[in-house]
Amino acid sequence: MPRQATGEIRRYTRHDGTTAYTLRFRARGERWNIRLGTDEEGWTERRAQKELAKQVALVQAGVWEPPLPSLPRKEEEAFHLVATRWLREKELALKDTSVADLRWRLECHLLPHFASSLPSAIDEQAIHEYKVEKLRESRDLARVLAAGQTVRDERNQPIKPLGNESINKTLRTLAEVLDFADRWHGVRRPNPVRTGRVMLKGSKPRRDFLEPDELVEAIDAAGTLDAPRVTRESLERSDRARRLRDDEKMGWAQVAEDLGVAVSTAVYLYRRSAGPSDPTRAPRPRRAIIATLGCSGLRAGELCALDWQDFDFAHGLIHVRDAKTEAGARHVHMTPALRDELLAYRAAQEEPVLPHAPVFPTKTGRRRTRHNLLQRVVAPTVRRINEIRADEESPPFPRITNHTFRRTYISLLFAVGADPPYVMSQVGHEDAKTTLNIYAQVLRHRDRTHVGEAFDRLMADALPSPADAKIPPSNRPQDAMNRPNGPDRRVLPRP
Repeated sequence: MPRQATGEIRRYTRHDGTTAYTLRFRARGERWNIRLGTDEEGWTERRAQKELAKQVALVQAGVWEPPLPSLPRKEEEAFHLVATRWLREKELALKDTSVADLRWRLECHLLPHFASSLPSAIDEQAIHEYKVEKLRESRDLARVLAAGQTVRDERNQPIKPLGNESINKTLRTLAEVLDFADRWHGVRRPNPVRTGRVMLKGSKPRRDFLEPDELVEAIDAAGTLDAPRVTRESLERSDRARRLRDDEKMGWAQVAEDLGVAVSTAVYLYRRSAGPSDPTRAPRPRRAIIATLGCSGLRAGELCALDWQDFDFAHGLIHVRDAKTEAGARHVHMTPALRDELLAYRAAQEEPVLPHAPVFPTKTGRRRTRHNLLQRVVAPTVRRINEIRADEESPPFPRITNHTFRRTYISLLFAVGADPPYVMSQVGHEDAKTTLNIYAQVLRHRDRTHVGEAFDRLMADALPSPADAKIPPSNRPQDAMNRPNGPDRRVLPRP
C-alpha cells in the first residue's frame, strides 16, 4: 500500500535577513522540495500551511503534477516550455473540449515546427515557412484522397486536409502563445502574427437556416428513420413461427427446420411476432432530437447534456445547466408543438424514465456527443430527405449542421414577433450582434407566404404570456444550479 502523503514547511533565514519558505513532501514515490518565496514577497506561516495542505490534497487525489523547471526571467525558454505553461493556464478556465482543441493545434501542428525555437526567433519568415509547410501537406493529402486512398492517424482515424481557416486557427493560437511568452519574460515585442500579413484568405462560412416547411420535413424524415424497417416476407415468417410454436406445439428445432433458419433465428422471429403491433409506440429519438434542436435553439452540447430532470413539463420549461457561456445557463420555453413531441417520446420509453438519466442516449445507453448527433442523426436525416425528394424529382435538401437548427429557431422566434432581448435570453447569447445579424438575415430572406401552414404547426402559441413567463422560485436557473442533484463541477485532472 503506498505511503500516506505528508509534508512539512521548512524555513530559513537568508543573508539579507529575510525568511524563505519551502515545502517538503513525498509524491509519486519521490521526495520533493518546492520553493514558495520570502516574507518580503508576502509569504507567512499561515499562507505556507494553506499551500502545503493544498499540495498534499492533490497528491492524495492522484492529480498532483510536478512544477515546470523554473528559470530566471532573463533567460528565455524554448517555445514548447512556454506553450506548456500557457496551456496549463487555459486548462483552469476552459472546458475540456476547448482544451482538447488547443492541445490538437499545439501537438499536431505548432510544436512539430516550432518546439525548439525561441519565441523571440519566430518572425514573419518563420511563420511563412510554417504556412507553406501546412499548405503543402494539405495539397498532398487532397491528392491522395482524390486517388481513392485514405491516410489514417495513430488512432486509425482518417486524416483530412486542413482548410485555410483551420490553418488560421493554429496561427491565432501561435499569436496567443507568443503574447504569453513576452509577459512571462517581462519584455515587449511586436507580435509577428498580429503585425504582419500572415493570415490566409478563408472562405466565409455559410450560415443559413431552414424554412418552416423544411424543418417540418426534417422532423418527419427523422421519424421514418426511427420506425422499424421490416419486409412483408419477414413479417409472414414471424407469424408462421408463432403458429408453429403455439398452435402446433412444435419444438424449436422443428420450427427452425420448417422455416429453413437456425434455431436462434427461429426464436428471434417468434419473439418479434409477440412484440407491440403499433410501431408508433416505439421510442423515436431521432424525431425528438431534430424537433428539440429546431424548436428550442439548444446547442448540440447542451442537448446532449440534458437529463429528464431538466424538463419541467408543468411550466413548459427546459433548464439548461451545462452551457458554453455564463449566459447559456438559462430556462427555455417549450413551444406547444415541442412539448407534445417530447411528451410522446417520454411516454414511448420502454423503461421508466429516471431523473438523472440522459434524455437522448445512444443504443448502448451512453450520452451522445455533438459528433454523434451530426453523424447518427442529422446526416442520416438529410440522406433520407434526399431519397424522398429524388423519388419526387425535387431539388436536394440544403447542407445543414447541428448549428443550422439553432439559427432556424432564432429565425422562427423573430418571425413570430419576439423582440431581440427575449430571443437572446432563450438562446443564451451574450452579445446582441450575433442575434441581430440573424434578425437582419430574416428580414431580407425570401418570401415566406408559401410556408404558412408549416409555420403555424411549429410556432402556434410559441411566445408565452406575461404570466407564463414568470418562473416559480424553485424553477429559476440559479436555484436549479444550486440543487444537490445539479451538475458536477469538480475540477477535472489534467491529462
